[in-house]
Amino acid sequence: MVPRPYQLDFFEDDDGDKPCLRWIKELTPAKRHAIGVAMEQILQVQGVSVCEEKAWGKQLGAGVFES
Repeated sequence: MVPRPYQLDFFEDDDGDKPCLRWIKELTPAKRHAIGVAMEQILQVQGVSVCEEKAWGKQLGAGVFES
């Protein structure tokens, strides 16, 4: 098993809604699986270094990144 040094946190609004997770839940099972694998095997392993290429993400400031 590949170690996962990074934890993923999702934006939560004042009402407790997490729009990204809601969007993921609305996808087809195949797309949910693909995103889950990418988050687990790429984002949680490489962390913010995936943002070195603009196609994969960007720094929003104050230590916050968007992928």
